[in-house]
Amino acid sequence: MSTHEPERDYLWDREGEPDPLVQRLEGLLRDFGHDGRALPPLRRPRRRWPLWTAAAVAAAAGIVFTVLATTPEPQLQPGAAPRTFAAGKEPVVVPLGELAAITLRPGGELRFEHWRDDQALFRLERGALTARVAPPPAVAPDFFCIDTALGRVTDK
Repeated sequence: MSTHEPERDYLWDREGEPDPLVQRLEGLLRDFGHDGRALPPLRRPRRRWPLWTAAAVAAAAGIVFTVLATTPEPQLQPGAAPRTFAAGKEPVVVPLGELAAITLRPGGELRFEHWRDDQALFRLERGALTARVAPPPAVAPDFFCIDTALGRVTDK
């Protein structure tokens, strides 16, 4: 057996001769050391349900807006109620089943008046449009009528 005593290391077991640099560091960090008191119990963080609720409501509103904005208006059909179509910066297509389609150019406004057995009547309030009408016998002549400031236009 060796009679040699193991070297003591101040840094690990606080025995032996302290290193001056370690002592200086201990002095600098002394104010930040633990004082031996029991630590308080951990508190749960504040609930953030108002933030999550607001985010969920905003997401739901965005989804509803997207669905409503991208859902096409129902096609016009016989007996449909009068309504107005307006084109902003993009053209608007007014479908009339397989019989016709009216394309309202940007900035235009078109009023649908009625669709009866003998006539589908529109009024061009402003702007320009193009219409594609199926040929006879699918559509009788003079069935589609568009009133303008200068007179009535039909599909002869």
